[in-house]
Amino acid sequence: MTCLLDTNVCKTIHVVQIPCGDQGPTVLMLNLVRPVDTSICRMFETSCSADRRAKAARYHRVDDRIRCLAAGWLVQYAAEQVLGMSGIHVSHKPGGCPFLSQAPGIFLSISHSGPWVVCALHLTGPVGNDVEQMPSITPGMAELFMSPEELAAFQQCSGEMERSLFFLRYWCLKESWLKAVGTGLMLEPSSVSILPHDTIMSVQYNKIEFWHIHEQWLNDTTLLTVCWK
Repeated sequence: MTCLLDTNVCKTIHVVQIPCGDQGPTVLMLNLVRPVDTSICRMFETSCSADRRAKAARYHRVDDRIRCLAAGWLVQYAAEQVLGMSGIHVSHKPGGCPFLSQAPGIFLSISHSGPWVVCALHLTGPVGNDVEQMPSITPGMAELFMSPEELAAFQQCSGEMERSLFFLRYWCLKESWLKAVGTGLMLEPSSVSILPHDTIMSVQYNKIEFWHIHEQWLNDTTLLTVCWK
């Protein structure tokens, strides 16, 4: 693979491709070692658009700002690998959905959590991804984003670990779908009902649709989910 900007710095960054099949999206992932080297931070910042830098500046925590800038860099890297295009920057629609203004026909999704930063590009249809760490479930959280059917299944889980795994899986699947359709949390998550299988999930909103999914544990507590058409 070629590398954007500072080649010497890029050698210290390991980009992993997540396998989603021949017809699936290209999904690339960074695992940021803490603390992030200052030269790498500088490369992330200088590679990003003013829009991306402004978005990063709105985060209060330094780690969040670094992840946001790293995501901007990773999109450029992905665009170079998949599209052969350099100088690509992330723009955002009014609702916050990211897109590539220089490649409007390409579908894009970004997520980051903890040390993980993920970018998905799809050439033929919508794509969404979400990476999340195991949550601490507080009272009322499940009711906020689960449909009645999902909530009933969640309440049947027998123990705390089973409940946590169920919660995390459904959160990531639903969040990835909300990103793929471009609404994010502007659409009430509890109004959507999903049912996952091995590589497909059904989504009930105005009608029933079927989406491809890829789920992968990055470690014992972090789950990556990708869904696409």
